[in-house]
Amino acid sequence: MKLRLRTDYAIKIVKTISEMPYAVVTSKVISEKQKIPHGVLMKVMKELKLHEIVESHQGRGEVVGGYSLKRPITKITLLEIIEVMEGPIMLEQIIKENNSQTVTGMNKEYERINEILKIELGRYTLKDIFEQETSIF
Repeated sequence: MKLRLRTDYAIKIVKTISEMPYAVVTSKVISEKQKIPHGVLMKVMKELKLHEIVESHQGRGEVVGGYSLKRPITKITLLEIIEVMEGPIMLEQIIKENNSQTVTGMNKEYERINEILKIELGRYTLKDIFEQETSIF
């Protein structure tokens, strides 16, 4: 399974926001800190907002607008981020394509592997990922 760059960006965005839990973080701060082009960042933020991972806050007067997490990182899984940014896990597509034919032992094996993959990715929260010292995020 190959993840696109925007999935990496989504994880980095959530990490940056999580490092300032009591603040609203501007897209400019996130863009500069993570070196994400602003236009790309806004597209990723749109997906994260749509799937209720982040929420936006309108700035008014002297109050700066920006983003915060809708849920703590202990409640956001790696599986969720991947599926938000990539769509269903790749093996699901193989299963869907093969379902037009007679179900074979291979289809059942794909389904089993797909379930294992989803369970494993669902076990890891972003907190788990961010706490690893060897993390690239």
